[in-house]
Amino acid sequence: MPDNIVFISLHAMMKDFTLLTFLALWCFTGFLLAMQWLIDANDNSSVTPSWATTGKWMLWIWFGLDGTGVDQSVDFHLILGPALMIAFAFLGNTLFLTILVAMLTNTFSKIIADEAAEIQFRRTVLTFEGVKSDAIFAYPPACNVLALLVLLPLKMVVSPRRFHDVHVALVRTVNAPTLLLIALYERRFFTARRPAQAWLVNWRLAG
Repeated sequence: MPDNIVFISLHAMMKDFTLLTFLALWCFTGFLLAMQWLIDANDNSSVTPSWATTGKWMLWIWFGLDGTGVDQSVDFHLILGPALMIAFAFLGNTLFLTILVAMLTNTFSKIIADEAAEIQFRRTVLTFEGVKSDAIFAYPPACNVLALLVLLPLKMVVSPRRFHDVHVALVRTVNAPTLLLIALYERRFFTARRPAQAWLVNWRLAG
């Protein structure tokens, strides 16, 4: 759907969303490892929570559901625990609420402002893809597998000019029955319509 500006916008925004999600997951993993290292450094291991519980608390903070992780952060370390949890809450909410909305809005506004240019660019890309498509796509299914087995090794042996001649000859041979059927259908269709059109013209002139 190259002419639909909504799909063009969604495609661009999904790229930004994927990039930002990767950065957020990287941030989440880094803070989780930092919390785990604080747990390992703590001698009183019976009090500190497990990594699964820590990840659950961080997910709750990430999505703004609960602040238990901030309350329990003193069990990791008296100073570094609360500092890391508060920094994670700030970065998580900033990434997913502020930066994400700003990036998606900016991307959408840019695409809408250049709507005509974006559509023309998509049409140009599709045109070049159709012209520069691989030689295998010129063959109908089942024949394209055989063409792949024949043409791929042949391309490494012969010259580009000779390969082009072989490819054109094979395409004409494989598609000859289909082209003949189309030619016969067009001849019969237009031949059957021609007398009726001639009679209609003569009737109008006679009238």
